[in-house]
Amino acid sequence: MNNVNKIKKCSGCGTCTAVCPKGIIQMRLDEDGFYKPAITNEQDCINCGKCLKVCSSLSETPKKNIIGSYSASSKDDYIIKNCSSGGIAYEIARYLNKHNYNICGCEYNVKDQNAVHKIVKSIDEYEKCMGSKYIQSKTENALHEMIKGLKNEDKFVFFGTPCQVAGVSKMAIQNNIREKIVLVDFFCHGIPSYFLWKNYLNFIKENKKLCNIQKVNFRDKNKGWHEYTLTTADGNTNVFSQSLTEGNWFFKFLLSDVCLNDVCYDCKFRADQSFADIRVGDLWCKKYMSDRRGMSAVLTFTEIGDKIIKELSNVCKIDQEATEIVIEEQIKSTIPIPTFRKSIIKDLKNNKSFPKIYYQKVIPSKIIKKLKGEN
Repeated sequence: MNNVNKIKKCSGCGTCTAVCPKGIIQMRLDEDGFYKPAITNEQDCINCGKCLKVCSSLSETPKKNIIGSYSASSKDDYIIKNCSSGGIAYEIARYLNKHNYNICGCEYNVKDQNAVHKIVKSIDEYEKCMGSKYIQSKTENALHEMIKGLKNEDKFVFFGTPCQVAGVSKMAIQNNIREKIVLVDFFCHGIPSYFLWKNYLNFIKENKKLCNIQKVNFRDKNKGWHEYTLTTADGNTNVFSQSLTEGNWFFKFLLSDVCLNDVCYDCKFRADQSFADIRVGDLWCKKYMSDRRGMSAVLTFTEIGDKIIKELSNVCKIDQEATEIVIEEQIKSTIPIPTFRKSIIKDLKNNKSFPKIYYQKVIPSKIIKKLKGEN
């Protein structure tokens, strides 16, 4: 057995599906609600091991190679308003698109109520990819299309989680096409089980009467940048918008770390460890505590990444910062696995009520964590 069945902890990056010469690997939700690779026909596997060679979970921890550390915010008010932080990811996409790069980004798919990666050829199409998606994305179709394009000498900028970027980087290096791809990842908290998201959709359907969700904004700024505000809207102009401080159940579970993918707890791509050219995210730090519009944190790891950021000075306010400021409030170490994680995921899968799960299992998990002295 020389295939994905050997992987004990999988991030679900999806790169293996794109390199399988037999096309027999598909991403499917596992019993805990995470997309994982599954071999559709074991008899067709030729044990070539290509899937393992691009596996981000089998990657070594990347060497620290920071070239630049910056704060950045777009000068365009529309972009600031519609992006999660300072709009730097959008400005990177717009700049590279003008230089004939196709864009591979993540958008919310209202048909299947999930997140998917998609390739677009214009910045106008990329608008659907603006803003954070706090759920795991399906990448396989976009990766297949991107590899096909790379063989035709197309260039791409790929936006994804650190583990998704690690997989794409390995694939590109092995095929001698790394110079055709600009890789952008972000400071990642970890991905929650899809059962949390499905439970949340059921919650707003039953309690807020939003049945036909047509729009989701995971980081609405209507209450300010520092608030985690999730806004959903149906096809009949009904809107439900609620922040973490107002008791939003999705964020209460996500930020309690009680239902993350198992590989997320000891992620090897924390803070300043990345295979990307550029890393972006929210610049949570004391220096920008009073900023309500949004400020992006930026790290560059390659010369091309640093050059791109410097080229954006005409459309963004960019300042050099100490790396310690950029990563000040980012997760830097292992997250302890909560005592009741498996049980909480099972309850979410069975659509038990949020208050019941939270007060019976999430709160006790927090207490146990505190008693153990775990941060």
